[in-house]
Amino acid sequence: MAEAAAQLLLLLLISSSSVSTASSVIKILSGFPGELPFYLETGICGVGENEEVQLFYYYVKSQTNPLLDPLLLWLIGGPAFSGLATLA
Repeated sequence: MAEAAAQLLLLLLISSSSVSTASSVIKILSGFPGELPFYLETGICGVGENEEVQLFYYYVKSQTNPLLDPLLLWLIGGPAFSGLATLA
């Protein structure tokens, strides 16, 4: 259910006339040997009439049970602050 909720939320964002997105599936990270053992997607959603707000996101697919796993929406960052610092 959580996986379906995440997909529905992403679909609603994409289908909205005032939102545009750009995304990439990431298979290799610098410093990590080989391909990633999980599904990772990153992207940017432009929100608003003139896309004046740009939201960056990471999407990591559930590795166990998408129907039972919780859905986490993590919004962080801002001018001069990287959200990557919180993942360390």
